[in-house]
Amino acid sequence: GVQGLYTGLDYWLGQHSVGRGGESDVFYGVVLAGVEWPALLLGTAGAVVAIKRPTLLRVFLIWAFLLSLLVYSWAGEKFAWLVLHPLLPLVLLAGVGVQGIWETRRHWYGKLGLAAAVVALAYVVFASWEVNAAHRADPRELLVSTQSSEEVAKVAREVVAKAKASDRPFTVTVDSAEVADADIDGQLD
Repeated sequence: GVQGLYTGLDYWLGQHSVGRGGESDVFYGVVLAGVEWPALLLGTAGAVVAIKRPTLLRVFLIWAFLLSLLVYSWAGEKFAWLVLHPLLPLVLLAGVGVQGIWETRRHWYGKLGLAAAVVALAYVVFASWEVNAAHRADPRELLVSTQSSEEVAKVAREVVAKAKASDRPFTVTVDSAEVADADIDGQLD
């Protein structure tokens, strides 16, 4: 009940100073502008429609997007998957924008809007393929929050192959700034 709400909020407020993820306050703005620009573009069109013809839902979507963007940008923990919180109301606003563009399709600006929506859709398909299939663990991708790449598995296979090929006991030393050196003596599977 109420205690769970307080306990959860108290926990996350306590984690604020930890700053997991290590990203700057503008991280989500960069992700939205760099990767989710179709939602940002069409969501802006949706916000214009919402301001011109407001309904409770449309105004709520603007409020929810702005508030969640501000809260998550302020919060100490920043990871790519948390962009979903401001992105959800933005995508719904983008739907309002597409509806507004469709309603004006007979005018030159409606045709321009439809062309922009088609380009945005093509980009979404392309970008989704890139981040989910082609570069799924590439830490250079804005939507990938990983401390290592798929190269780790390749190096691990090479170490195991060398260990199996060696006729002497094989030792691997792991060095980390946060953990003392650890030796793994012949324990490789």
